[in-house]
Amino acid sequence: MDLQRLREQEFPVTKEWRFFNHAATAPLSRRAAGAMEKQIRDHVALGSMGHEIWTPEREQTRALVARFINADHDEIAFISNTAEGIGLVANGLRWKAGDNVVATNAEYPANMYPWMNLVQQGVIVKMAQENDGRIFLEDIDKAIDTRTRVVAISFVEFSSGFMNDLVALGRLCRERGVLYVVDVIQGLGAFPVDVQQAQIDVLACGGQKWLLGPRGCGIFYCARRVLEQIRVTVVGASSVIDEENYLDYNLTFKPDATRFEYGTHNTVGIAGLRGAIDLFLEVGPENIARQILALTDHFCERVTAKGYTLFSSRRPGEKSGIVSFYKKGAESSEIAAQLKAQRFVLSVRDGRLRLSPHFYNTLEEIDALLEALP
Repeated sequence: MDLQRLREQEFPVTKEWRFFNHAATAPLSRRAAGAMEKQIRDHVALGSMGHEIWTPEREQTRALVARFINADHDEIAFISNTAEGIGLVANGLRWKAGDNVVATNAEYPANMYPWMNLVQQGVIVKMAQENDGRIFLEDIDKAIDTRTRVVAISFVEFSSGFMNDLVALGRLCRERGVLYVVDVIQGLGAFPVDVQQAQIDVLACGGQKWLLGPRGCGIFYCARRVLEQIRVTVVGASSVIDEENYLDYNLTFKPDATRFEYGTHNTVGIAGLRGAIDLFLEVGPENIARQILALTDHFCERVTAKGYTLFSSRRPGEKSGIVSFYKKGAESSEIAAQLKAQRFVLSVRDGRLRLSPHFYNTLEEIDALLEALP
């Protein structure tokens, strides 16, 4: 990986900022932006004639996403954001009063509110408790009972950075006969995800964080084996098999995940995702993960000498690209503001500073941040 070349060619943000906030909204690569700009130019020049270009490009992107997570192309749908994907499942399952969903008390609201909104149907949300920044498989196992329909969890928890063991959780869900729904937005792009190996039933992910993609466009994976369990609750012209036979009104849903794409596609966003994922596949997901862990390990090994306390687990298999840390007696928001004035970008979550570097960041940037920390 020629890191310097990639920084210069793909990430102009590095000229102005030391950017360590990919767990929030990440900068676009030039490749993603270029794909979006081309789509806009086509739209300007071609109008409706552009469909002859956009449709095959959209399907190329679908195939690229499928390759990226080891799925089949007909198991992929394009969505606006993570919450939409989670909502497709929460609203699409046939619930009975007394059914429950097992989650954790560390989930981002996008993976909590869609389930909580089912309370009017008598559905209960059970939360395994985070323990000192960690989540234990046995606590999730204990929370599952005969009325559990879904385990809903994040690949990487947004505040602590704790990485859940997707494979072990998938095995548990198969053994207990529950649907396995994963919010991967804080991990996909930083670390490989294999939906087959992990036996994931449903995956949702917005494009604007670790995927280095556009806002307002994301991916939804629905395993073929569970497709018929999830009703289509938002229906439009694109949901059905004969979508161009406008006045036939044949409400027969498409036989794959594209049934969830109910209306006009976000062609600009889809183009951006294609450019972003193309870059990841060129660099190599394993190389990206290795670089991110090298950066965060380097930071964690040195930040305590500055008087800071780590909240994130750094155990093998639990550490991620997110590092949560704080200084006793100091206001994290004030520290973040001081750092921003020096062109360092971090965020604050739950009163702690949150560092989230990507593969194009360097050890020199990490060292500069360590020097700048008060």
